[in-house]
Amino acid sequence: TDKSRDITRILITYKNQIGQRRCQRLADLICAFPVSLKQHLEGFKGSEQEAELKKLLDPADFPGVQKAVNRPVHILNQMILMASQVPYQTDNSWTIRERLLIIQLVQELGRCVGGCERIVQTPIPLHYARHTGRFMGLFCLTLPFVFVGEMGLAAVPTVACVVWCLFGVQEIGLLIENPFSETREGLWALPLDVMCDTIRFDVWEAFDSVGLTSPESRSVSPRPPRAEYVPSAILSDGYHSN
Repeated sequence: TDKSRDITRILITYKNQIGQRRCQRLADLICAFPVSLKQHLEGFKGSEQEAELKKLLDPADFPGVQKAVNRPVHILNQMILMASQVPYQTDNSWTIRERLLIIQLVQELGRCVGGCERIVQTPIPLHYARHTGRFMGLFCLTLPFVFVGEMGLAAVPTVACVVWCLFGVQEIGLLIENPFSETREGLWALPLDVMCDTIRFDVWEAFDSVGLTSPESRSVSPRPPRAEYVPSAILSDGYHSN
């Protein structure tokens, strides 16, 4: 999120040197990047994903993204290519320093892609998960025999509470193993959609502040009222309530 905002600040600061059309396309790529990364980590789930990206991207950029295997990396490559095409200014308002700055920020987004891929591609070893589950099952199975002599009928709720705690910890561990996956309740371990919307709304607001024409991604959904756009309120609906 921070790097996307940094790139957006450069676009609006050097809007005259970069050009309005190129700024709009770069803004669309910024908005599409977190969505493409989310889809890349989730895996292919149908044509709805392509339709979502098509609404965000400029028509000139969508065909290339659609054909790419690693779409978030392709989007970053396009951003670097477009930044490198901005001509140097004779008044030194856009030089190699500004070009390298924006390229460096894009490269840092690329490192985020690699880090997320490592999380998804490095699961907990299957034998470790199985051994942990078997050990806890055996422990919980023999636990009543230990408690019943000392606690009598009170051993029943006590064992139930211990079993709930232990298996709850195991389930949380499996969820943290891949925080980009969907839970059995249909929720997400991480609020990825909220993060994507936050970046998009921030890009729109930055463009509005300097009078730039809204990017193509503005057509996706209207900006929510400020009273409704509170990340903590959004997160409390399903993410932190449990």
